[in-house]
Amino acid sequence: MNIDTSPNITSRNRPAKQQGVAISVRGLSKSFDGAPVLRGLSFEIAPGEIFVIMGPSGAGKTVLLNHLIGLLEPDHGEVRINGMSPTSRNLHDKIRMAMVFQNSGLLNSLSVEENVSLYLTEHRLKPWQQIRQIVREQLEHLNLSRADAAKYPFELSGGMKKRVAIARAIVMEPRVILYDEPTAELDPVMARTVVNEIRRARALLSQTSVLVTHDRELAFEIADRIAILLDGSLLKIGTPAEIKSYQSSERKEDAALRNFLTANYKNNETKSDYE
Repeated sequence: MNIDTSPNITSRNRPAKQQGVAISVRGLSKSFDGAPVLRGLSFEIAPGEIFVIMGPSGAGKTVLLNHLIGLLEPDHGEVRINGMSPTSRNLHDKIRMAMVFQNSGLLNSLSVEENVSLYLTEHRLKPWQQIRQIVREQLEHLNLSRADAAKYPFELSGGMKKRVAIARAIVMEPRVILYDEPTAELDPVMARTVVNEIRRARALLSQTSVLVTHDRELAFEIADRIAILLDGSLLKIGTPAEIKSYQSSERKEDAALRNFLTANYKNNETKSDYE
């Protein structure tokens, strides 16, 4: 895949790279109405890493992501972002974080341009004309036109809403960005566009990026490392090559991982949609 590394936040001023942000999860457990959803998860995410959490529907992926951003608190264990709790005000004063929700989370009363520019305008981070230029450039990188910028969420397809949500997160210039199913509802061409943007944002901003997905092709293409989550338990963490190798493992202890990687899945030798 050809990656365009030209600036995407603004063509005038490339943001200075900052020190990366590390994420640590230790013994994280969560239950709802007595039913365990996360079962003692422990792992580390390195600064600047693209870390993919992969698993089937109902595995606990979104619940885990909501703990990382601070929307949920664990029953047991802890999450630390550069040593700080994601629910602490001190963290959010020091480290800008953004999340792309699975349902996009756009405000229906605002236009596309207003949705994408909301954080910058509310915090008065730049003059309006500069904000507008940044927003338009980011929308163009995600194949959204100026005519699209004037539309409202109810006028958009599901895939367009997802791209607007990604644009909104990227223009914040966050140091940590979390994506919940970023290519859901996208055709292969738009999925490639989103993959390019995730990689470009990481390159420009030294972002730590965490993606939740059940899309194995996406995971194998974009990840530095992949965590496999099944039934709320962490089966394995490794590079894409290491995880792929379990498809042919004959060891009994690898049966659950092998079954997940091979069930209803085309041979990985075929060309990926993201290449």
